[in-house]
Amino acid sequence: MLNCIVFLKWRRKFCLGLNLVSFFAFAQQEAQLTQFVFHQHYFNVACAGISRAYSEAQFIHRMQYLGYTTTLDANLPPTTQIFSVTSPFTAYNIGVGGLFANDRFGPLTKQKALFSLAYQFKIRNENILAVGAGLGAFSFALNNDLLRFVDPHDRYASYAGVQTQTKPLYRMGAFYQTSYFYTGVSVNQLLPTTFDLGTGNVYHSTNQHIYYIVGFHRMILPNFKISPAALVKFDRKVVSIEGGMVATYLEKLFLGLFWRESDAFSAIVGIYPLKSTQLQFSYAFDYVYHYQTAKAPTSHEILLAYKFGTVKPLVRTIIRTPRFRH
Repeated sequence: MLNCIVFLKWRRKFCLGLNLVSFFAFAQQEAQLTQFVFHQHYFNVACAGISRAYSEAQFIHRMQYLGYTTTLDANLPPTTQIFSVTSPFTAYNIGVGGLFANDRFGPLTKQKALFSLAYQFKIRNENILAVGAGLGAFSFALNNDLLRFVDPHDRYASYAGVQTQTKPLYRMGAFYQTSYFYTGVSVNQLLPTTFDLGTGNVYHSTNQHIYYIVGFHRMILPNFKISPAALVKFDRKVVSIEGGMVATYLEKLFLGLFWRESDAFSAIVGIYPLKSTQLQFSYAFDYVYHYQTAKAPTSHEILLAYKFGTVKPLVRTIIRTPRFRH
């Protein structure tokens, strides 16, 4: 069993000697997003191009447990960056999407690149049922220089620098949407994966992550809309629930209040600075109420989104001449 001292201070009264395997087992496996209502494609590949009216590019930067102080070395609280682009091909009833996610957690860095394809079934009254699949790569890296070993003669202490291993990533999902209601279910780790970094010792393993989302929109005043939503996460061992509501005024300003089970209360504020909702900027603040001795009390998240035109099918140009008409 590999024993070492890692630079993370899990609890202020915790001793520095930690089992490395246990550290990896408790590491957050999937990126956590407060603004999940605006970035559903990350959780469900069937949401690629689900709008059918526009394409969209999004960037999220999340600083989790900001101000987190470590026992040794540099202060490195968890951070996440996600960039994604989705677009509908309405002529073919499909949507495509791509995303890149970078998730750093102490000495661990996890990166995912994913391409997704969704087929959209048209149901009466313009309702849409989409079924999607995603294929990509999952890279897991360990920075050995950020580990402190109890036994300097431990055979793993000879590893230096960053070790990286990449495995395939498979996802699938289904999503149903009407003009005022939506719901969906997805599996984000279709095949469980283990990473040994070529040593024969399992450093990290991934379980199937199942997500269920539900929400609706309702105009309660001529210029005031509310949008409640909930997300249920299940990894075959633990069920986690989060939810809340976003209120939008004049399609210009919006505020949201959310709650994450056994973790945090959250507030979201955002704006559409242009005449339409083409550009969105929003900020989320999390106040951590659970287990503060192992975390910093706040997390912060910034989202920037831009909507642009759909991809139109190639159409043969009709050329007309006085002699011939095609």
